[in-house]
Amino acid sequence: MSNENEVFWPARDLAERYGRTVYTLNRWIKNKDLKFPPPDMIVNGHRLWKASTVRAWEDGPAQRGTKLTMPARAPHAAEQAIA
Repeated sequence: MSNENEVFWPARDLAERYGRTVYTLNRWIKNKDLKFPPPDMIVNGHRLWKASTVRAWEDGPAQRGTKLTMPARAPHAAEQAIA
């Protein structure tokens, strides 16, 4: 089901969320074991992920049991506005 109010996060924001660089996101996408989702949309060369896609990856079984150690994630600005 599509939500027209869906929040999209650019690569820069995701990198900040995880305390990594955008280059690390590129490696995560290529690493089949991590199953990091590819961007949901690319607009003028800017990669965008739906917030729901990212949360599903964070909470999903693909993330559990990996060797990836994630720092405590910072809330995205959109999440802070809702809280």
